[in-house]
Amino acid sequence: MQWPEDAESRASLVRRLILEGQRAVIDKRDGEREDRLAAVRRSSGALTGSYGADYLSKLRDDWPE
Repeated sequence: MQWPEDAESRASLVRRLILEGQRAVIDKRDGEREDRLAAVRRSSGALTGSYGADYLSKLRDDWPE
């Protein structure tokens, strides 16, 4: 049994389960956040130099007034 000291109290076991579930959700969320940040870091600067300094003004020239 995971928590033998709480074996006699259903309320204590339920409380422990709720807290463990909460911890698991937080750990998963934190891991997903780290994965997203790592992806941003990997792709950072990938398009550097792809657009010239006057890119936006040239693009806007094509738009109708």
